[in-house]
Amino acid sequence: MKRVFATAAVAGLAVTGLVIGGPTASATTTATAPPGYGTVATCPGSVWDTFPVGPGTLQIWRSSVNSGTVCAKLFDNLAGSHYMDVSIQRSDWATVWHDAGTFTTYAGGVAVYGVTSGKCAYVNAKLNVNGTVYSGGSAVCGP
Repeated sequence: MKRVFATAAVAGLAVTGLVIGGPTASATTTATAPPGYGTVATCPGSVWDTFPVGPGTLQIWRSSVNSGTVCAKLFDNLAGSHYMDVSIQRSDWATVWHDAGTFTTYAGGVAVYGVTSGKCAYVNAKLNVNGTVYSGGSAVCGP
């Protein structure tokens, strides 16, 4: 399988799937997520930035809702279905929240709450198009 990487840097920090602070737990259902994580149909707030992930687009939203919300969606921008995975993690938590699967338009939104001063949210995305995996990510820190 061919891999293509695209990484975006924010505030001098490049995040390429690296998780700081040891082993990582993963949550994929509301029942297994800690308070402060969730899957949402519509991201609150406004688009903070967008990043290319191969032919796709990672869209990151910010809002002051729930003491600072960061939300992400991955759009494939292609006809047909493709495997997509978008994840989010607050910097002071071990759990990573994912929305992954084969979708026709987008994966997400995945949201994390409580991104206040001194805290960040790490967003990562993967898109598989005919065996080529594209990935990218960003860090979004509180004001």
